[in-house]
Amino acid sequence: MSEEGNEDEVVFRKPPKQYRWMPGVSGNPRGRPRKQRRAHIPSQVSMDALRIMQIKVNVKTPEGEKEMTIMEATLFSLAMSAIKGKAAHMKLWLRIMSVALQDNIFYNKQLGMIDGLPKFLREEGAHENNNHALILDMLANQSMRSR
Repeated sequence: MSEEGNEDEVVFRKPPKQYRWMPGVSGNPRGRPRKQRRAHIPSQVSMDALRIMQIKVNVKTPEGEKEMTIMEATLFSLAMSAIKGKAAHMKLWLRIMSVALQDNIFYNKQLGMIDGLPKFLREEGAHENNNHALILDMLANQSMRSR
């Protein structure tokens, strides 16, 4: 056989010449699809954080293991470390509680969850402007008494 006949020969792993890869032509002409880029802007990060906060996890509590959201578990962990005496965690927990108490007092008066607080504010002669500071003082005094 001549050498010319060998080039046209079709055998295993030697396709016909017309179907072989041409020089300079890719085997994947469209290429790999690009990864979708996400915007790292404050609104996107906030949406991600809100989505993550709603994930349920199991947490060990004094009453046993409970299922709660990550946001609840984070607040629970912060409260427990504040109870153990970590000063920075106490300060942050008191700040969070004061905001929650203000929301309860000013927006949900019908709940009546805090009985002593309005009385305390009346005794101190509180005004709208310094309620936040008075609530923090009251909570700090209560936490010092409980020690």
